[in-house]
Amino acid sequence: RNEARQHKQNSGREPAARGRVRFSGPREIWGASILYRGRRVGRLPGVVDLPAGSQQVDIVVAGHPRIRRRVDVTAGRETRIVLD
Repeated sequence: RNEARQHKQNSGREPAARGRVRFSGPREIWGASILYRGRRVGRLPGVVDLPAGSQQVDIVVAGHPRIRRRVDVTAGRETRIVLD
C-alpha cells in the first residue's frame, strides 16, 4: 500500500485546471440536459464545472433539436453562455 500511495504522490500529475460555465436560455428549454463528453453534467439554467480550454457541450431537451456549443473555459473564472 505504501508503494502505491508513494507512486500516486510522485506521479507528477496535478489536477486539471477547471472553470465554471453558467448556462441560461429561454424558459421553454429550462430543464434541458447539459452534456459533456456524452455525460449529463447539469441542467439548464445552471452552472457546471469543466476543464479549462476549448470544450464542446450539447444541450438536449425533448421536442427541440440538439444544441451544440464550443465553450472556451478559463481556469478559475466563470463563462456565461446564453442560448437563444
